[in-house]
Order: sequence, then C-alpha cells, then structure tokens
Amino acid sequence: MMSDNKTIPCEVIRDLFPSYIDGLTNEVTNREIEAHNAGCADCAAILASMKNPQVEPAAGEPASAKKEIDFLRKNKRRNLKIILGSLAGAVAVALAILGLRLFVIGDPLYGDWIAYHVQVSGSDIVLDGSPVDSAHGISKVTFEEVDGGVYAYTRAVLASPLHPGEFRAHYTAKGTVRQIYLNNRVIWAEGVTISSYVSSLYETRHEYMGSMSDNARTADALNLSAYIGHYTNELQTGQRPYAWVIKLSEPVHEKQLDTIESDMNSLGYVLLGLIGNLDEVTFDYTMNGSHITHTVTTEVASQYFGQDIKDCGQNVRVLHSLIQKTGLDATLYPTPTETYGAEEAEAEQQTTLRVVNSSEEEWQSISCAVYRSGEIASSQGSIHADGTLIKCYESTVFNLVPQDFGNVGLNGGEYEWEAAFDVETADGKTHSIVQRVRISPQASTSGTIEIVGNSKDGFRLKG
Repeated sequence: MMSDNKTIPCEVIRDLFPSYIDGLTNEVTNREIEAHNAGCADCAAILASMKNPQVEPAAGEPASAKKEIDFLRKNKRRNLKIILGSLAGAVAVALAILGLRLFVIGDPLYGDWIAYHVQVSGSDIVLDGSPVDSAHGISKVTFEEVDGGVYAYTRAVLASPLHPGEFRAHYTAKGTVRQIYLNNRVIWAEGVTISSYVSSLYETRHEYMGSMSDNARTADALNLSAYIGHYTNELQTGQRPYAWVIKLSEPVHEKQLDTIESDMNSLGYVLLGLIGNLDEVTFDYTMNGSHITHTVTTEVASQYFGQDIKDCGQNVRVLHSLIQKTGLDATLYPTPTETYGAEEAEAEQQTTLRVVNSSEEEWQSISCAVYRSGEIASSQGSIHADGTLIKCYESTVFNLVPQDFGNVGLNGGEYEWEAAFDVETADGKTHSIVQRVRISPQASTSGTIEIVGNSKDGFRLKG
C-alpha cells in the first residue's frame, strides 16, 4: 500500500521501523519516516503498535495491518537475536584469544624476571630457570645465534599443569659461543656466568656523564641508595676533570666510617668504569658536625683494578671481574654488622630490615610479615604518624626482635626464614609483593631491600 502524498512505498518505510525505534537511523531517514507517517494512518498505526506491543490495530482497520505488525515484530525479534548472538560470539572469541594468550602463547619476559642457571659444554647449552613470580610459567623458549652470541627468548604464561614454573631448554650452537643472552640480557660471557646484577649494570653504560637521567639509571642498577641512603647530585662539567658529586643527605656515624668509605670506593670504581668521560666521583657528607669529601679518581680506580677501569664499559666479562673484586654483587640478605649508639644493648637483639621505596609511586603504608618455613610467625606495619605519604626513595626500617621469630631464640633453629611485604598506595589499594627475601634471626644483622614498580605493572623486590 502506498499513501497518496508520498513517493516512498509503505513497505520500504515499514522495513525501516525496527531501526528507527532502536535509534539506528540518521536524521534524514527520520524526517522521511515522520513525514510519511503524517500522511499515512496505516503506517503510523503500525509504528505506534511496534513501540507499544500492547497496542493492537483498531477494530475497523484492515487485517493486512495486523499481519504487517506481526511480521515487523517477528523481524525485530529476529534482528535482536542476531545482534545478541553476534555479541555472544564476539565475547566467546575474545575470551578464547585471551585464554590462549594467558595460558598457551604468553608474552615476552624481561631477563631479570627469571631466575636462571646456564651450563655450557663446548657448543652445547643447557638453560634452566623459572619466573621470579611463581604465578607464571614459561610456554616457549627459542634460540637465535648471531656472530658468536646465542640469544634465548622466553614467553611467560600463567602457571598451569601445561606450563609449570620451572623449565629446561637445550641448544647446540653452530659456531663458537662467546656470549649467551636471555631475553637480550647477557647471562654468560667467555666462560663465566653473569649475574642479573652485573648484566643490568652493563646495560646502563654510557659515554657522557652530562646526562643525569643516564647517570640515574646506572646509580639505580648499582643500588647506590642501599649503601649510602638518600642523596642529591651535582655535576661538574665545565672543564676536566669531569666530576659527579654525590651528597649524602644523612650524617655518617664515626663507627660506620671504615665500612662506608670502603663502599664509596667500590661504588666509585663502578661508576667510573661505566660512564665514559667521568673522571672523578666525589662523596660529600657530614660526620660529627664536620663537612667531609671523599674522592675516587679514574687513576685510583685503575690502580685498584689492575687494568684500565674504562674497560668495564667495553666488556661485560671485565665488569664482572670488577664487581667480584669489590664484593658489590653480594646478596641483599642481612649480614652481620656492628651496632652502636645509646640503644646498643637493645639493637644487638634485633634483625634490622631497611626498605627503600624505589618505586614510581608514593605509599600510605608498608607492612612486613615474617615467615618460618612457609608459616607466618609475625607481622608489623609502618605509616607516618602525621598521615603523610611514604615518598619515593624514602626508607622505612623494620626492627625484628626475637619475638618476631616466634620466640625461638636468636639461633632460629633449622627453619628457613623469609620476609614478605605489602604496600598500600595513595589510592588506598593494597599490593602484595610475590617475592620474599630470606632473612636471618641471628642477633645484630641488618640489610637493605628495594621495592620497585608501580600499581599498573606490579611491585617487586629489586635484585
């Protein structure tokens, strides 16, 4: 049927009604439909009935109108089923893709997120490892060989019976193996296993000390603040010798002097080795109210090392030798240290953990839990009394007394002791750090631990 004053057939107009009701038609189409209905009572009645299913055609209207309404209602329901089915199919496909990615395919994993052990016998390589985060497994290990370097690449998935945490991969090289890389981070060089600490340091080497951002990357990889606490920087680049002045924020106690000067020397050697045109590193601090500077030069560093200190920036095997000689590659686990001060007697009964917020965010609080062979023994938290946030690079100290170790005394028995941490960020959300750090219940032990990361990618222990 066609209205007298319209050129568009009624059948065409009625086919557009489902889309018109759902708001899917454009303004031009809407105007044509409304103009048509203004002069066509049958179409107007059908549209009204479709908008309100309870409304039926008037008694006097032709049977064809009712049939038309029934057809359009069925057509709308069919279209709705098609749309819902398409959406359900799209969701199912998306979930399947997500499941494949999470449990089968996985994503690339950075080298420092894997605990590894590599064995090399001639051209045969055996790589064992597991993700630092026990919630993940390795779905695939591939190898590539380029100019004496063998590159191993891993993909991480959520741990499952299909892909548990630990993995072992074999590779037979076609040529002489000089270096082995795990996800582009060197882990073996010239017959020596390279630790993640040395490898991460080597990645930060750079030629010009005038770039503070590059210097900061090296200092962060070196874990500089764990040795000297919070500090500020000053660069002297006007003329040679080019110097980096590191100013300690906290005074040095005289009983710490021998230890901290030894650390300053070691830290200075590494900085000089990794920064091409850096000539001197000066540590500026106060002790007993007096201002003191301690300078490490390239000449002194080379004399200590027995070869040009700048070779460290050219060969990771050489840097490994320097780190081994300085002892900086030691674990962050607590080690015996001398106590001092007015509360010396009490301090001798403590294990002290200094936790540095080296993350990208400020925290409301941080908590530390002590575990004995996997069972929690005690926990404690730390917040600022004035309600302010724990800022980036700020330290929090946990003093663990014998009671925190389950009243087992200072020897701790034969248990394995670990500390775990939770941080509460500024938005009030709590983030648990999967990794734990081994600790000692022995008296007079201390250690420094850094927490890095952010809310989006997760927080983790550095090192």
